[in-house]
Amino acid sequence: MVGLAAVLLAPGLGRAPLDDPGEGQHAEIAREMLGGSRITPRLNGVRYFDKPPLLYWLTAASFHQWGLTEGAARLAPLLGALLAVAGTTLLGVRLLGLGGGLLAGAALLSCALFAAFARYLRPETLFVAAIQWGLLRGPRNGPRTPPVADNRIRIRWVVPGVRISLRLWAVRRWASRRLRRICWGWWGRSRRWPSHCGSWGGCDRYAHGCPGWGSCSWSGWGWVGTWW
Repeated sequence: MVGLAAVLLAPGLGRAPLDDPGEGQHAEIAREMLGGSRITPRLNGVRYFDKPPLLYWLTAASFHQWGLTEGAARLAPLLGALLAVAGTTLLGVRLLGLGGGLLAGAALLSCALFAAFARYLRPETLFVAAIQWGLLRGPRNGPRTPPVADNRIRIRWVVPGVRISLRLWAVRRWASRRLRRICWGWWGRSRRWPSHCGSWGGCDRYAHGCPGWGSCSWSGWGWVGTWW
């Protein structure tokens, strides 16, 4: 399945020019890493932490190896797409057997937006790959026979599910407010909570972004003030 994905997605990878600012901005950040810090991403000399830096690390390594070309810039998202297809296929094999795994990989590969982002310089395919390989650390019981489908709607399952969802939403709102108060007191009332974080966005962005931002902190603590 990975070979099929490579055959479908790799040809003509660098034929089209970089889209600006969508791809051009990320490519410029990776290019600046070649002449400066190999850890901290920068855009026009200013430290850039709006995205986790893995994409820029991989793209900078690709530039160093193959030069400043469109094809080299798009190798990282292509790699993420291949890893995502591989992870999805393996997860399907583990849960549903060989046929189910191949069908799962083919289903992901058939998604138009997934195929488009596999050839576009953005970190989405790397996110998908990380999620799929993270899920592989879960079920370890090997292939099992899928249960017989039951088309009857079990209403008694719906009500508890709605209640749990509402409670989780309430807890999330409460945790978000507590986090804002902590941030408010720590950073000072002169700083405004970033509107793009939303009610829960701040928490989950810190969770999956901390490894990359933590490594960037070796070159200075400015990233803390930037993100908070």
